[in-house]
Amino acid sequence: MSETLCSLLFAGKQPSLHCLKPLVWEMERVLGLGLQQRAQIMLRFDAGFGTDANFNWVLWRGYQVVGKSYHGKRARKLAGLVTAWHEVGLERWVAACPQPVRYGRRTQQAVLRWKTAKGKVRHAHLITSHLEWSLEQFVQEYNDRAQMEKEIKADKSGLLLVKRRKRRLPAQEALVLLTDLAHNIAVWSKDWIFTDPRFAEYGVLRVVQDLLAIPGKITFRRGQMVTLQLNTLHPLAKPVLKGLAELFT
Repeated sequence: MSETLCSLLFAGKQPSLHCLKPLVWEMERVLGLGLQQRAQIMLRFDAGFGTDANFNWVLWRGYQVVGKSYHGKRARKLAGLVTAWHEVGLERWVAACPQPVRYGRRTQQAVLRWKTAKGKVRHAHLITSHLEWSLEQFVQEYNDRAQMEKEIKADKSGLLLVKRRKRRLPAQEALVLLTDLAHNIAVWSKDWIFTDPRFAEYGVLRVVQDLLAIPGKITFRRGQMVTLQLNTLHPLAKPVLKGLAELFT
């Protein structure tokens, strides 16, 4: 689970390549990022964001980056120039880029080759600002984006983001931000309440459906909570109660 999530809402037909700059500008505004801070942040993105202009822009602003190029035809052309591939997984191979694209800062570039479940061969052109990475580490760092995609899917199912729609854009923006807040509370609660080791691998979906859904009763007196009871017949009630007791103590 990630530490924090914050979203912007765009029109449904907006291509990803036009969303990168507004997202980065908003991140810089909210966090007050200067050049020194930006140099310690790595932006990881997929091909939808990966135009040459976008790579150059984030590199010029001082960020570290690892991502996939937008240009599929270029990846296939570069793959045709590779003379030696290195295996990095089942039906996956990588090679140093034989003709690197020139950007505003020095980069390391690689060509990735893999077979789909249907046996079709696919290629990708990867770019990073980390010159010290081995090819294997390069591919692994790029593949780590899968965890972020997993969290987004968990939000869609666990927080019902896909099923809830508002007619007006400001209302939908407010709903998305509330969903972000719910995501962050679910993430932070792992350190506050759900500290039992068995909850270590719980994502947002399981936190919402398995832990926050435990039946219980809260008693307030003069605006203050005085008792909190959970149904101890629930198999997860006791470890949750233990975490709550530690929190309130």
